[in-house]
Amino acid sequence: MTTTRNGQNLTSAMENISRGIREGVAHLRTENERLEGRTIQVQGRELVHFGSCSYLGLEMDTRLKVASAEAIGRYGTQFSSSRTFMELGLYEEYEALLSRMFGAPALVTPTTTLGHLAAVPLVVKDSDAVIMDHQAHASLGMAIQLLRARGVHIELIRHSRLDMLENRLNKLQNKYRKIWYFGDGVYSMYGDLAPLPGLMRLLEAYDNLWLYMDDAHGISWTGPYGSGYVNSWLSGHPRVIMTASLNKSFAAGGGAIIFPNQEMKQEVRTLGSTLIFGGPLQPAMLGAGMASARVHLSPELPVMQAELQQRLKWMRHYATEMGVPLYPNLSSPIAFVEVGAHEGGFQLMHRLMEAGYFVNLSVFPSVPRLRTGMRLTLTRHLQQADIVGVLAVIAEALPQILKAGGTSVEAVQAEFAKDQTPAPEPVAPAEAVLAIPDAA
Repeated sequence: MTTTRNGQNLTSAMENISRGIREGVAHLRTENERLEGRTIQVQGRELVHFGSCSYLGLEMDTRLKVASAEAIGRYGTQFSSSRTFMELGLYEEYEALLSRMFGAPALVTPTTTLGHLAAVPLVVKDSDAVIMDHQAHASLGMAIQLLRARGVHIELIRHSRLDMLENRLNKLQNKYRKIWYFGDGVYSMYGDLAPLPGLMRLLEAYDNLWLYMDDAHGISWTGPYGSGYVNSWLSGHPRVIMTASLNKSFAAGGGAIIFPNQEMKQEVRTLGSTLIFGGPLQPAMLGAGMASARVHLSPELPVMQAELQQRLKWMRHYATEMGVPLYPNLSSPIAFVEVGAHEGGFQLMHRLMEAGYFVNLSVFPSVPRLRTGMRLTLTRHLQQADIVGVLAVIAEALPQILKAGGTSVEAVQAEFAKDQTPAPEPVAPAEAVLAIPDAA
């Protein structure tokens, strides 16, 4: 048996995932002949789908489907060439649309992860230092390893602890040319928001602080033109790079890097390793992405954002009413129900699927040990009755499961509270949110 810390982590992760596969709650596949967004067919059962990150539901928008099919009809299923040699003409128009959305130069990448691998080794120099939030997305950790191999100074700090960040800035600011802070805009497991007001203050106080923020889960559902949570606070800042997933709420494919200036974009476009040696986006995804960008730039988007915000209000309201322990201050479309030990998570997952609901079971390694929970993602496809229904199942089953395991909802909440930091004020959509109706 492996006894190293890394070996123990791998063994534990393998055990959890393998158990999920054996128990029929992981490595699942849909059985539908056609999808409509709200439900999926799994193991012969129709389940309300609380596991999609397509928050605005645009993956079912007819305009995106038509644009995708038209692009295939015009350009084929693939244009197989490195962008260094030749790119499909759609890229120029697509990046121009995204640059309008974000108000800054945008570079499309095959995935968000490949975008990190292209940009991070170039923008971070050997004379720089990096401080990373320990809950930053794993894809950022992959890019950081390329810096570590070069000997770049790298530190981790506890999640959203700006006091720790400022302490390290004071110690490092005279030793390094730039100090980079790496974090997410919306953290993918708990759905909590980056402390951007505090980060703005630090940007003002420290001239060599730069931010590299992954806003994969913050795009579309908030911000002007759907430009995201990070851009809502830091738009146009000359020392901020942000990345976006075009594969989630944007409902197309690939990723985008938003640069503070054209020179940085050109450096990564020219020298980014995964752009030189990797393949391009397929024409279908370029077509869908351009259609999605046009929707984002239209007057329809604030209405869609408000509709999704209504579902967040329902989730907050009914969770409070039923005593369901959500990770505090639900401000994003990711609602995390606190469970604690992984055994309870597996049991609750079975109860939910039996009742007709699919959610994401979050266990180590996606969350820390003893921080297992149910991750419910909210989309415009979901109805009020769906939210009431899934919370009712959790409200009944969770106390029973925890009691059988020798704990309680209150004890689990107290354990989770040890890791929590105050949440920043959420960004409201451009139009007013509808009032919460009476409970069904």
